[in-house]
Amino acid sequence: MIPRQTRTLGLLALAPTLALLLAGCSRHTALTVQADLVAFLDPASKQATVTYTGGSPTIDLPPNSAEPQAGTLVDLQKLGVPSNALQSISGLDLDLAATVQPDSAISAGSTTLYVADATATNVFQSRYAVGTVSIPPLPASRASPVVGSFQLDAQQHPAALTLVQGGSFRLGIQLQGTSPSGGQAKIDITKLLVSVSLPPGWGLP
Repeated sequence: MIPRQTRTLGLLALAPTLALLLAGCSRHTALTVQADLVAFLDPASKQATVTYTGGSPTIDLPPNSAEPQAGTLVDLQKLGVPSNALQSISGLDLDLAATVQPDSAISAGSTTLYVADATATNVFQSRYAVGTVSIPPLPASRASPVVGSFQLDAQQHPAALTLVQGGSFRLGIQLQGTSPSGGQAKIDITKLLVSVSLPPGWGLP
């Protein structure tokens, strides 16, 4: 049996060269295309100071003051995924890395990923939630790392994957924990890596 291989391609300037690169792939090659969305975020969404309340605070990422609950719009075609590849997308992975520096300590909590349609005005609704990972405590007045990895597939997230296959969707990430008092938190997003999977042999004659 020929072993299955995976080829990973950066999405930046991918569209003009994808057909040529596919020429070196076999029918057993799974194709993964990826882009770090941080490069496409406006400065206010990459680094910002947000206000949170005491009790059970939530911090939304990316923190976009113009659209506080709309999430980040992702257009896969603008990132380089050809339109004829969209319906063949079999999965999506998201890797997050950020630092959070709150005024008051926030206890160990969770990070939840939301995937909504492109026209959603509030992505932070339970019907859009697709995955949750735990995060460590965030000490007061200290920049602490927050990381998370999420995977979407047709079996566990059919509705979200359908939105991804449509080519345009919104992503939102929400940190949740407990804190004795409110305050402000400095946010610095350093990675928001989206990886789109295509089945082995995609694009070959």
